[in-house]
Amino acid sequence: MTSLRWRLLWLSMLPLVLFALVWTCYVLIQRNTDLTSQLEQRAQLLARQMAVGSDYAIFAQNMLALQAITFSVVHEPEVKFAGVYDASFQPLSVIDRRSIYDEVEDATRLRQLKTVGRLGLPFMQLVSDRVIRYVQPIRSVGVDIEDLSKSEGLKQSSDVHGYALVEVSIDSIYSELVRFMGEALLILVIFLLTAWLVVSRLSLKLDQNFRFVADAAKRIGAGETQVRIGPNDIKVFDRLAVDVNLMAERLEVSQRDLESQVLNATHALREQKDAAEKANTAKSRFLAAASHDLRQPIHALSLLVSAAQHEKDPLALSVIISRIEAGTASLSDLLNSLLDISRLDGGGVQVRQDDFQLDVLMNKLQDTYQSLAKEKGVGLIVRPTKAWTQSDPALLERVLGNLLSNAINYTQSGGSVYVAVRPRGNEWLIQVRDNGPGIPIKDQEIIFQEFVQLSNPQRDRSLGLGLGLAIVQRLVRLLGLRIEVRSQLGQGATFGLSIPCIRANHSKPVIADLNKTEEPTELKGMRILVIEDDELVRDSLVALLGMWGASVDVFPKADAAFQYIQTNLVTHELIISDYRLGGNQNGLALFHSITGYLGYSVPTLLITGDTEDEDLQKLAEPHIQVIYKPVKPNVLFATINRLLNHVA
Repeated sequence: MTSLRWRLLWLSMLPLVLFALVWTCYVLIQRNTDLTSQLEQRAQLLARQMAVGSDYAIFAQNMLALQAITFSVVHEPEVKFAGVYDASFQPLSVIDRRSIYDEVEDATRLRQLKTVGRLGLPFMQLVSDRVIRYVQPIRSVGVDIEDLSKSEGLKQSSDVHGYALVEVSIDSIYSELVRFMGEALLILVIFLLTAWLVVSRLSLKLDQNFRFVADAAKRIGAGETQVRIGPNDIKVFDRLAVDVNLMAERLEVSQRDLESQVLNATHALREQKDAAEKANTAKSRFLAAASHDLRQPIHALSLLVSAAQHEKDPLALSVIISRIEAGTASLSDLLNSLLDISRLDGGGVQVRQDDFQLDVLMNKLQDTYQSLAKEKGVGLIVRPTKAWTQSDPALLERVLGNLLSNAINYTQSGGSVYVAVRPRGNEWLIQVRDNGPGIPIKDQEIIFQEFVQLSNPQRDRSLGLGLGLAIVQRLVRLLGLRIEVRSQLGQGATFGLSIPCIRANHSKPVIADLNKTEEPTELKGMRILVIEDDELVRDSLVALLGMWGASVDVFPKADAAFQYIQTNLVTHELIISDYRLGGNQNGLALFHSITGYLGYSVPTLLITGDTEDEDLQKLAEPHIQVIYKPVKPNVLFATINRLLNHVA
């Protein structure tokens, strides 16, 4: 491992060292070029300054001025020689900072001056590896001299009056290059040192990775199948780690899968057990409460029937019959509420959305519950509204009716119940407020459970059944609405129902059907076919229809009824059938059989207690109406009227 690490170090550092050397040479060459160019420009600038300054001094033969100009140029640190010559190449002012006179150099200067004089152009030359020489012709700036005659033949401003010569030393370039080389070498050393540290760390990491893989393979071979190698930013080691981990996973897959299956099965069984226990507890509580509330009126009815059998006094018998009717009504209300809950839980209630004005619904609620509130001494205030919404009018009326009935029942005499519609953003908030006893905050969730009555622990049926809010919660969920409760003990309660807010649709009729009642249709002389397999129900239904004036053909089974239609030329205006007729027969199949035989549909009323049948839930046949047991006589009569008027 160690030899591998050092090989990696040298292989990584060698290209870096070569690159650093090449880079250093390139930078030094570039720096030397830049400095030389700057020095040449400096020599050119000084020579031109001498030429400009010496022009008039040569004309005026002012040697002191020429010496001053020459001295000011030689004073520059890089200037080694400066001189001004006349047009015939004779020195006028020359200063040489070098202590040794060189005749060869002096002859070379003279030749270069003559070359410049012949060409009339500046001249620059690298005299040696240490000196740059620049010669600048001195020309007149073009001033006319009036006191001289033109006939004297003065030359124009373009004539050369002399020459300015400057020699600069390039020693400063060497010193600058030495300083720059020192800085470059320092940077190079820092760079190589940093690279060495990085490469050393990388090689160490590679060495550690090899050791980790070898150690993991050794532990897996010893039976530790849970060993895993983490991800690596080096692709080769990452792939190697994946392969090693895959090998370990395959070794433990059977054990892990088995444990997972056992845990999942245990968890699922625990969840099912908890759900079953909760459902069983809720079912037991529901059945216990329902059983109690069902036994009470049945027990009272059995006593009243026994008393009626032995009572001889007509007045006393009338009182007993009235009590029997009240008990029957109470039992019917309870069964209807239980049936409603069953239908709502079983999906047997269909929502029919419509746009309508809430004011009509509010007026109907006031008309319906005004007498109840007055009888109890409670003030009922229903605020008018112009709000429109979209919902099922009948189901929404049911929700608000239950809330309003509860508010009146729990408000003491002298109190008041207030109903109002308020805007809340894009919704309407229908509030039903009372000043009754209030609801403790801790109990505001359980009041929506079945048979929960906080103020009626003795289960007095005159105070209600405890199913109203349970039905409200299911209806609200079915309509896709929201209900909230705000209350404190002793300060009344406010139930708020949030419903959609829509713009007024004046092209649609306001829901007048909510207040519309059909005029009774006489059943006298009407031929009705009845199929009911229960003898007691069958006899009661035939007697009731006969009392309303109808002629009834009654059968206990569907086959007998269908055979009667086939063998007798009898026309029936209405068919009333139980849905479940025993075996695989049902009233819906009988309707289709009769329709297929006759070639037309006979209005059919299906009576059932089955709230979970999918065929009935999806039924959309205009000639069929479904009602659920138990059925009150007035509801039966109204349903028959509605069915016959609809298909008329």
